[in-house]
Amino acid sequence: MSIEQTITLSDSDTPVLRIVQVEGDLVIQAWAQRQVVAKVDEEEDLTIEQRPDTLVMRCRSDLNLRTPSTAHITIVRVQGDSKIAGVSGPLHIEQIQGDLQLRDGGDTRIDMVHGDLAIRQISGELTVDTVAGDAAIAGVHGHLLISRVEDDLSLAGIHGSIEAAAGDDVSLHLNPRRGERYEIAADGDISCRIPEDTDASISLRAGGDIVVRKLAVAAGEDERSLDFVLGDGGAQLTLQARGDIALAGRPPGWGTTPGFDDLFSSPEMEGEFGLQAAEMAEELGRKIEVQIEAATQQIDAKLAEFDGDAFSIRVQDLVQAALHKAE
Repeated sequence: MSIEQTITLSDSDTPVLRIVQVEGDLVIQAWAQRQVVAKVDEEEDLTIEQRPDTLVMRCRSDLNLRTPSTAHITIVRVQGDSKIAGVSGPLHIEQIQGDLQLRDGGDTRIDMVHGDLAIRQISGELTVDTVAGDAAIAGVHGHLLISRVEDDLSLAGIHGSIEAAAGDDVSLHLNPRRGERYEIAADGDISCRIPEDTDASISLRAGGDIVVRKLAVAAGEDERSLDFVLGDGGAQLTLQARGDIALAGRPPGWGTTPGFDDLFSSPEMEGEFGLQAAEMAEELGRKIEVQIEAATQQIDAKLAEFDGDAFSIRVQDLVQAALHKAE
């Protein structure tokens, strides 16, 4: 049986919440009410210190929270997984030991995620220092800065400029906008799709092959660097990979990656506030299945679009290795 504590905030308060330590999993669901509601397994697990300007919390087990959507939240350390939804106020996450899933947020800064990161719909800017696992991000309306993702990185629906680096492969679904800069580096391969009517100055640097399809330019054999302009060159796109670069055009109006929404299809986040560790484990399992399916679809698309037996064999080997790692 869970224990619930409720703190009612005055209308004049700008809610400021500092979560110093959670020794289990953390779930935060924002709502419109001027209350903070905390649920834990045992009453003695939770310590709440109500300072004049800040609510400070520590928890020795799993912690489920309801907070005002406009709250300013700092999370210092979570030893398990974390899921956060609907926090439109500034959010600063210092360290998550497990996986982090975030949706429908405002300006967000993430210092360290030791597991995987999945994000959908950020209305402001997003800054990520380090992700030790994979990262999948869709729907950022401000500037996106990712210092380092150690494994694979997937980006779609980014409306602001991008600076990002990954230790393995990168999958991009971009719609470059006039005046914005997109600079992406990968230690592995980069697969990028943009609309055919894109206006951009494009620079490609690869340690392996460069293949460009369905755009008004073609890469020659054994090309390692390529610079060209599409339309009036209003945006700047720079891709740098130690492996291969595959750049393909798509019809105008083409959308984001199929399956991105599946990463966030959580009944717990939409409905009942309570979330148990077993349910989080099940959802992470579903997330891995979606990633494997997406990787399979990606190899099929590459083999269909890009000519060259040697390149196709190389792609097959790379994706098979990625699938093995995901499993």
